[in-house]
Amino acid sequence: MMIAKWARTYRSDGDLVRYLDDTTGLDLEPVAIDSVSGAPIGSRPFRIVIPQPPG
Repeated sequence: MMIAKWARTYRSDGDLVRYLDDTTGLDLEPVAIDSVSGAPIGSRPFRIVIPQPPG
């Protein structure tokens, strides 16, 4: 679902699969959540730590 959301946002040329809520009939809006903090990814600053080779 996350990749489909990305595709609809950035590669929307053509028909794409949609995921609909059976109750509301509305498109699902997937959100990635950090399981440690419970915050949606992208809602807070973060940094990437690249490991250094030994030696």
